[in-house]
Order: sequence, then structure tokens, then C-alpha cells
Amino acid sequence: MKRFIVLTSVVLAILYAQAAYATLINVDFSTARGTYEGAAVIGADGDFWNTTGSSATSGTISLKDADENDVTGVSMTWDAPTLVSMGSRFWNALMNDQLAIASGDNASEITVTLSGLVGTYDLHVYGGTCQNGSGTDYPKKIQLTVANGSTTVGTKVLDSTSREYLETNPYIVGQNYDVFGNITIAEGDTLTITGLNVATSGTAAFNGFQLQEVPEPATMMLLLTGIVGLLVCARRKRK
Repeated sequence: MKRFIVLTSVVLAILYAQAAYATLINVDFSTARGTYEGAAVIGADGDFWNTTGSSATSGTISLKDADENDVTGVSMTWDAPTLVSMGSRFWNALMNDQLAIASGDNASEITVTLSGLVGTYDLHVYGGTCQNGSGTDYPKKIQLTVANGSTTVGTKVLDSTSREYLETNPYIVGQNYDVFGNITIAEGDTLTITGLNVATSGTAAFNGFQLQEVPEPATMMLLLTGIVGLLVCARRKRK
């Protein structure tokens, strides 16, 4: 029993370490209200965030991970009608700046393309803050569609037209963030995020995203197979 506990602890530690060091890429559109760092829905204090600069509505940058290390060969290209700052109304720099589509402009779109990714990832997208501390509404509703190569992964609508003050509840699923889970990207494919204004009034706002690598099931199965083998060997020695 003691040996089983030790071996189980070792495997759990390995699995925890694998999850902790899985690649995490953070992107905050613009730096007009400061460069964001740290956690959002996921992440940790002090995490690095890639930015698009304070005024560039389009461009291409190479991406770094949350530890500020280069992610070899991975880049982001973006194109949007507007890149704006919401002043100091909201609770952090991530939600203060955004790629945007102005009120009434339902023909334009925001496009963000990620190249060079290989593996399985969870994508957290952020957008649509709506209200300042005085209770003034800034209605925002954006439709975000994610495509993996030529295949559409799914569509989410971030609708922050409610009157909930988001400093009290900073991240609310379906209002200012949502998740596209387990996207497996093959070599040579691109991951594309497209934003549309689907509100009858108000601005469509896309604030940023987090892309976290999901550990491969095959790796976990290999570890579990290993511990089973060790347990069998230990049992045979006892006999």
C-alpha cells in the first residue's frame, strides 16, 4: 500500500507539472490604457501578454508565451475597422482596449489569424464590456466565429447589454468571455477568429484572448500504463 501511495503521488505530480507548463499564449489588443499582465479567467500573477501596440488596426506579430519566451514559428495577423480605448471605465487593461466595429457598422468584420500552431488548445475569448462605475451603459454585442483551417469550430455571441457592473463580477461567461475547447490544429493549418457586430445598436468589442495547450491524451495514457506496470512488478516481487 505504501508503495502504491508513493507511485500514485509521483504520477499526480508529473501530471500536475505537465498541466502547469503547458503552453499558454495571452493576447491583449492595444496598450493605450497600459499593458495587461497576470491572470484573466486562466493564468497566474505576472503572466506576460502580447499586445498589438497602441494604435495599429492591422499588422502581424510573433507571439510569446506567458513566461515571455518565443513560441517558435507562431504568429498573429489582425485586421479590424477600429482599435479603441474605453478610457479608465473598466477594471483592468485587458478590458479597457479592444478591436472594435462601430455602432451601426454591421458590414465590417474583425479578423485575427494565428499561424504556426500545432496541437490541441482551449481558446478563451474576451469582449463586450458594457458599463462604468456610474451606471452608464455602453452596449456591446459581438459574434465571434472560430475556424480551424477550413473547418468552423463554432460561434459564440458575447452580449454584455445587461446592467451588471462588471467590476463586481469581472468575468461572466456569455457576457464578456467564452471558451472554445479542445481545438486540434494540424501542421500547416491556421486558426482564424472572425468578429461581427450583431447588435442593433452599440459597438462590437473584441478585447483579447488566451490560448492554452491541452496535454495530449496519449501522454497521460503512457504515464498511467507506466504506473500499472510498476505496480504489477512490485506485486510480483512481494510474492
